Amino acid sequence: SLCQRTTNKGGDMSSEFELPDSPEEFSVAVMLIINEARPEIDVSYVKPFALAVEGRRLDLQNLYRMVQFDKERGREIVERFVDSLFFSDGDNNKHIERQYDFIDVQDSILPRVYHESVFESLNKEMMVWTPWVNDCIVGYVIDFPKMTMSISRDQLDGWNVDVDDIDFLARRNLNRMSENIEISVYEVTGGRVALMNVEDGYDASRILLDDIHGIISPLFDFENFYVGVPARDMFVAFPAVSESKDLILRVLDRMKSEYINLPYPITPNVFYVCQDGVCSGYPTKDL
Repeated sequence: SLCQRTTNKGGDMSSEFELPDSPEEFSVAVMLIINEARPEIDVSYVKPFALAVEGRRLDLQNLYRMVQFDKERGREIVERFVDSLFFSDGDNNKHIERQYDFIDVQDSILPRVYHESVFESLNKEMMVWTPWVNDCIVGYVIDFPKMTMSISRDQLDGWNVDVDDIDFLARRNLNRMSENIEISVYEVTGGRVALMNVEDGYDASRILLDDIHGIISPLFDFENFYVGVPARDMFVAFPAVSESKDLILRVLDRMKSEYINLPYPITPNVFYVCQDGVCSGYPTKDL
C-alpha cells in the first residue's frame, strides 16, 4: 500500500496514514485519496509533484512539505487540502470546484514557462495560456499557500476578465516578488555566468521580467546574452559573444544534463535576450 497505517503507543491502529517520502509515490497516493474522496473528479498522474485535475495542472510540492513536517497527520492534511479544492452540493450529491473571488486572488496570480508538450497531459482548451518562443508557452497559476493550480477558462468567464488581463497581473506580481532578488555571478574560464536560484518555483519564469535585460546585462562585459531555463527552478545567463565559445559550449552541455535530470523540465534550448526583448537563441550557429 502506498499509505502506511501507523500505530499508537498502545499498539492500536490509528486512523491516520503515513504517506510515502518518494515524490512519485506521494503524488500517486494523493491521486488515490482524491479518487477515493471525489470519484467523479477526473484526476491523473502527470509526474512527481504534479497531477492533472479536470484537465488542469495541480502542483503538490507545497503540500508535500506540509506532510513531511507532520507525517502522522499526512492523510488528514491531504483530505483537508482536497476539501479546500472542492465542496459538496448536497442536493445533487456532486462535488464542485471552489470558486475564488477575483479580488482575493489577483495578487497571487503568477506566470509559469512550460514547453508546449505540457498539452500532452493537460487540456489545451481548458488551460489559460499564451504562446511564446522556443516552442514554449506561458501558463498562469494561482499560488496558494498549500498548492499552485493553473487558471481555467471557466474562471476567466466567472471573473469577467481576459487572458491579457491575467498576463498583466501575473507579470506585475512576478516583478514585485523579484525586486530584491539575489543574483549569483561566477567568474569561470571564458567569462561569467549569472544564476537565479531562489527555488520558489519561479526561477525560470523570471526570464519574463519586464526589465530582464536591464537586470542581467550590467553583470557582463557585453550587452546581450543567452538565458537557459532547462527546468522550473533553474535560470542561467551567459554572454552571447564568440569570445566565450568554450564557455557557451560547456553551459549548453550542462543544460542538456539538467533538462534530463531536474524535476519540472522545460527545454534544453536557449533564449537570446537583447534590449528589444526575448527570442529563440541559436548559439551554435552564432559561434
